[in-house]
Amino acid sequence: MPIRITGMGSGLDIDKLVTDLMKAERMPLDTLKQKKTKITWASDLYREINTKMSTLKNALDKIKLTADWKDYKATSSNEYAVTATSAAGVPVGSHSVEVKQLAKGATITGNALASSFDPKTPLGVEGTLTIAGVETPIAYSANDTLTDIMNRVNSSSSGVKMAYDELKKQISVVTKETGSAVTLSISDSKTTDTGPVPGDLFAKIGITSTAATGQDAEVIIDGTTVKPSKNTFTANGITYTFKQENTTSTIQISGDNEGMVKQIKDFVEQYNSTIELLNQRVKEKKYRNFEPLTDDQKTDMKEADITNWESKAKSGLLGNDDILNTALRGMRDIINDTVSSLPSEYNALFKVGISTMPYNSNSPNDSGKLMIDEEALKKAISEDAGSVVGLFSNYPEGIANKLSKRVNDSMTQLVDKAGGAGTPSDSVTTTLGLRINDMNKKIETLNDRISSREEYYYKMFAAMDSAVASNNSQLNWLMQNMG
Repeated sequence: MPIRITGMGSGLDIDKLVTDLMKAERMPLDTLKQKKTKITWASDLYREINTKMSTLKNALDKIKLTADWKDYKATSSNEYAVTATSAAGVPVGSHSVEVKQLAKGATITGNALASSFDPKTPLGVEGTLTIAGVETPIAYSANDTLTDIMNRVNSSSSGVKMAYDELKKQISVVTKETGSAVTLSISDSKTTDTGPVPGDLFAKIGITSTAATGQDAEVIIDGTTVKPSKNTFTANGITYTFKQENTTSTIQISGDNEGMVKQIKDFVEQYNSTIELLNQRVKEKKYRNFEPLTDDQKTDMKEADITNWESKAKSGLLGNDDILNTALRGMRDIINDTVSSLPSEYNALFKVGISTMPYNSNSPNDSGKLMIDEEALKKAISEDAGSVVGLFSNYPEGIANKLSKRVNDSMTQLVDKAGGAGTPSDSVTTTLGLRINDMNKKIETLNDRISSREEYYYKMFAAMDSAVASNNSQLNWLMQNMG
């Protein structure tokens, strides 16, 4: 900003004259800045709602799948032998489990090596180790140690693990997959002048057998023998994990009604919080006489007064907004839906103790919120926990599934309108950001025009000041020489 010394010739307060003239010149700029401020505020409010909906979606993600529910828990009498987990709606009761044998991978075990054997000493042999089903053989040289070869095998796509037991001085090769259908075959060869011949590696590391077959588990559950290929097995909604052979255990399925009630309460809390904010924004009173303050206006006001004024200026910016109204209607409709795949006694939220609050004109922002009759909810869970879970998680008509889709659609619209967290307010990828970007360009143009206009006024008054000074000088000369 240039330093000007004005009014020396005329005695006029040229700075004040220019300032007063520029107030009129700046009116279009102030109006444009106020419009930009309102759009920026609206953008912030849209993002606030997007954040709130994101929190609701996270809550829905915790209940929209059957596996997310902790309605029943499985307890083992011997967790070293068998553990279990229970799916939603599994009846309370106990189950006997006898593990006769575990599922195992195909295993080749070498003979015990000399006590002086060191897996980090070069073996002094070279050749190629081939594992059946693996296209690329594993080459080794005379400088390679057993550790080197094991590392190559274990990092390959062979699907086997090669290990050395330091206590037993034995090498083992085991498939990662288990079961009687799994086979393992290995071979060792080296190249000579006459062609490939058996290699010397196996003799060095004590391997005499080169083929093996895996083993199925054998377990008796509630008197029925099963032979799964893995050490996990699911039956009647219970997933068992077998850990130790020749053991007996009891799996007790018990209710966790409090856990289910808490999950539902957490969802209702987030749902009500979202509904309250949506109601507030679409029903907010608009104060038409409160426009955003200009910089000049703020200079004459206290901070508290500025805050109060801007609070009224922001109020009602999203009043009756289409995106928010659509979200509200959609969420309320889903809450009142029925889930046809469930028994009629449990196919709607109000039938399990979750209902919509009655309208209260004194609390309009509570319209559409949910309330829980905890006694009725617990009764429904104890009678048919599976149906209560299904009310939320059945696909695709479960309440949580449908709400999650509705919320996700609204969030997409909000992001298109104003962007998400971290999106610049003037990003041209959003509807409001494009408008702000356009306004920024217009503001820049107006600022340039105003600067030029201000410079013009100063030059005009400077010329006038100079002329007045010249006239005064001539008048003084005449007065002095005419006397």
